[in-house]
Amino acid sequence: MKANDSRSSDSPFNPPAVIKARALFVIQFFALIGCLGFFAAALAEQDWWFVVPGALCFALMAVIRLNLKRSGQWQMCVDGLNEAYTRPDPLPNHEDGSMRLMDLIDRRDEIESRRGGPKFDPWALQEVRHKIAVLVKNDEALQSLLDDDR
Repeated sequence: MKANDSRSSDSPFNPPAVIKARALFVIQFFALIGCLGFFAAALAEQDWWFVVPGALCFALMAVIRLNLKRSGQWQMCVDGLNEAYTRPDPLPNHEDGSMRLMDLIDRRDEIESRRGGPKFDPWALQEVRHKIAVLVKNDEALQSLLDDDR
């Protein structure tokens, strides 16, 4: 007889079915690595006995993958993996500030490229540098992104 699962839906712990699916998902990757390793060893050593365990690893990988897809848990595992490795946007809701900073940096580079020529204006360069400093000083997200001391 199975014990009642008293966990609520807002529990921070995964249910056993999710843990099993994720463990199988990881095992599938290890089987793929084993398959590739055995096939590489078979080619390198020219000993075709390595093909047998490679084929078994490939079969294990295929069976696990089909099982997860049939049960509908494949996409959940892929989404969980993608979610674990996505990086948060360093400037959320600061597109205007970051775009303005990029425009000012481009303008500064344009002025700097004219340095040494007759069209170089040091006062325009100073003004753009000042605008960049003010923009970074007033925007905490830009400040944390560009500050090397943190």
